[in-house]
This record gives sequence, C-alpha cells and structure tokens, in this order.
Amino acid sequence: MQDNSVAYSNEYGVMYDSELLVSIAATVSGGSVNITATPESGISGVTTFRWRREVQT
Repeated sequence: MQDNSVAYSNEYGVMYDSELLVSIAATVSGGSVNITATPESGISGVTTFRWRREVQT
C-alpha cells in the first residue's frame, strides 16, 4: 500500500529454512513503488518470488 510518498508493506506466508532467506523493502520514488529483495548473508541458489497486486475500489 502506498500514499504517493510512503510505501507500507505486510509480511504474509513467510517461509524460511533454519535462517531467514531474504529481506524485502518497499519505497516510493517518482510516483512508482519499488520493491527490493536482498538475499541474507550466506544465502545462494535460486529463489522464486511471486507478487500479487490488488486494487481496492
């Protein structure tokens, strides 16, 4: 969710091995919402992310 200046996010269905796999951040820049996924230290290999956008009317 965003209000054109701040992005708000919520974790849902967080999955991990013995350690957290990735950190997710959301920002607003120039009217766009940017989502950044950063692997945690020591994590390698392939991870698949699926994003879902819902518009409330």
